[in-house]
Amino acid sequence: MIECVVFDLDDTLYPEIQYVESGFLAVAPVLSRWLGLSKEQVIFELWEEFHHDRSRVFDSLLKRYGFWESGKASLLITLYRSHLPRLKLFPDAEEILTWLNQKPVKIGILTDGYVFVQRQKIRALRLEYWMDEIIYTDMLGREFWKPHIRPFEILLEKLKCLPFRTVYVGDNPLKDFYGARQAGIHTIHIKRANGFYSEVNVPPGYEADLTVYSLLDIKSYIDGRSPGCRRARWERNE
Repeated sequence: MIECVVFDLDDTLYPEIQYVESGFLAVAPVLSRWLGLSKEQVIFELWEEFHHDRSRVFDSLLKRYGFWESGKASLLITLYRSHLPRLKLFPDAEEILTWLNQKPVKIGILTDGYVFVQRQKIRALRLEYWMDEIIYTDMLGREFWKPHIRPFEILLEKLKCLPFRTVYVGDNPLKDFYGARQAGIHTIHIKRANGFYSEVNVPPGYEADLTVYSLLDIKSYIDGRSPGCRRARWERNE
């Protein structure tokens, strides 16, 4: 019987692309003044850079206009990371959280990323009201970000749950499942269309136990029914 259900945050409970969009809206007024462009043009060019190389969006845009300075790039990053984002849960996430809150199970989140950024996302989504526990791996140190086992061990301690009665649901096979499985936790991969990690090549040992295409499909798992039950779409990863 599953007693604890824990979720990753980005692209598991809400579309991460929403955070990017919200961040671009936050920095657009500053870039508009610096570059002498309309806000609409700034946002258009930010998306162009994002689709080219999302790790260097601000640097690339500033350099394109001959306006790059390390201080300016740092200010944009700070504005991007510190803004209160405009986010909305996936419909299946809101429905599964409502359903789980009516069940005798504990619910949690375990998320990577800079702690202030992730807290702003949690606040925007009002997820603190749904959860029994939230683990920010950044509070342990960057070396303990997923796939390290330690955050999952702390998760079990905080929730007072046995690993074989706990399931972790995430979207990124490169980091979400290895540490959880090492801790003895069941793992489920939510594979979303157009997710940032929906098409990654998964190294051996990094797979989840099961793959689903909607969070609603984990209901049968929580209720102890067969993964092949009617209406659920599962892939068992062997």
